[in-house]
Amino acid sequence: MIRYIRRIESCPARHLASALPLPDTLSVLLPLSVVWDPLEIIDLASLTVSDASTSGLRLWTAKLSATLATRPAPPEEPLCLRLTDTSGRQYLLGLAQRPHLLIAFEDRAPARASDACACTLSATLTAAPWPVMEIR
Repeated sequence: MIRYIRRIESCPARHLASALPLPDTLSVLLPLSVVWDPLEIIDLASLTVSDASTSGLRLWTAKLSATLATRPAPPEEPLCLRLTDTSGRQYLLGLAQRPHLLIAFEDRAPARASDACACTLSATLTAAPWPVMEIR
């Protein structure tokens, strides 16, 4: 499954300690008090979700790839991401509990001097019950 993402926002994972996952519907209820920090993305980001069976356990892997206008400061603590797709649906990537989201940034130099520099964000989460949940 591939989803195209038009907005990415982050918050420290600890702020979602009171989030209520609803595994039957692969959704989550979030506290209203969470403050989200937007990341400035260039074009659309992509979110892919795949699954595999390992030792009789079904693991889901979600991978987010985005190009950012500027490189953010390295996170000091685990983060969660709120994603908004092109149809307006919102998804949560990560929770306050482990496993946490693995985020990596890579600077990208342009091929021509006239092009702008950018930063590539890669976020991966592998979890047994649910890697990506729709926000209700």
